[in-house]
Amino acid sequence: MEIEWLKEKIKKDLLKYAQSNKITAKRILSIKAAKNFCDLELASNGRAHFLEGKYAGCFAIDLEKTGNGKRLICQPLGSELQKMENGMYIKETITALKILEISDHYKK
Repeated sequence: MEIEWLKEKIKKDLLKYAQSNKITAKRILSIKAAKNFCDLELASNGRAHFLEGKYAGCFAIDLEKTGNGKRLICQPLGSELQKMENGMYIKETITALKILEISDHYKK
């Protein structure tokens, strides 16, 4: 899967975090190896899931094994990106992503 970055600092921060966190390092490899969004839905590949609220239209990928840790917030991309009538993306058409931020958006 092709990866774009909103800011170079996000890329640097993620790579630095991956040096001390094996699961995060594995997630980066899973994203690069994925054919499309569907490949990232497995828990072992990051449990990619669509978001609502302020992140509507984006999806998250877990960077840690637990469900309530850091996540990548991503914008779907792809040369043939398509949506269904209800506005949801057709998962198989998400073949690239733009990483917008590293977030712990469930932490209060």
